[in-house]
Amino acid sequence: MKRALGVCEWCLPVRGPALLKAIKSCGLDAFQVDTGLFEEGVPLSFPEVQDAYLAAAGDAQVELSCAGNNALCTYGMVHPESSEKHSAAKEIIRKSIEAAGAMNIPILMLPSMFDGFISDEDGFRNTAEMLKWACRYAMDKEVVISWENVLGAEENLRMLEAVRQTNFGIGFDTQNPHGLAGHYVPDMIRKLSGHINLLHIKDGTGANLGVEHYGDGDSDFLESAKAIKESGFDGCIISENMYKKMPFIEKDGDPFKAIREDVKRFSSIFS
Repeated sequence: MKRALGVCEWCLPVRGPALLKAIKSCGLDAFQVDTGLFEEGVPLSFPEVQDAYLAAAGDAQVELSCAGNNALCTYGMVHPESSEKHSAAKEIIRKSIEAAGAMNIPILMLPSMFDGFISDEDGFRNTAEMLKWACRYAMDKEVVISWENVLGAEENLRMLEAVRQTNFGIGFDTQNPHGLAGHYVPDMIRKLSGHINLLHIKDGTGANLGVEHYGDGDSDFLESAKAIKESGFDGCIISENMYKKMPFIEKDGDPFKAIREDVKRFSSIFS
């Protein structure tokens, strides 16, 4: 059976619903929506914006399979409850959960990236409390929370134990833990088997993230793909290769030719 592949909105040359028919023509079947900037009111929370995405997805026959909060890379979950960044993160998450629920988007990814990197026990504890709150708020809206991070497998398992919510799991990325923290990704996938509920796939070299076709970088992508298949993962797979950036344009001529090449490789690797 053909495995469905989607793409992150922020990997495309234009944000918004305008390119859904174009990505469908490239062989993609799903789309991860970014809920938008805190400074712009988290735009996916506006009904008119929701309607535009839903209409375009219906016309293109593309599934809005998940959403993400890239604004949390600026307003991380690590900050204490007394801080302005904590308040901003909570508002971003609340509005994003409400939008996902209203649009019947089943999974919301919450990243602990950049401003949200966890470097000490206080950051871990603050993140755990925010994730626990998010899961409880999302429960009656039938939204699953997926947590992305660059910690090792043991710390991911520790967070699962700290949060202990049935609608919580790991949003795993096939390059970030290697490129940003030096972890060996295939072993992480095996250790976290059964706990991953959303998968970002990409390849690159070192900390140059998402700039190589699957298998051409140094992230051990092919071994990671083998581990994914061995684990029996059958959930949402989303490409986070940055097709809008010059490395792909220089290699392939334009972002859409680059997408088609990755779709071809994905079909071969995951068949």
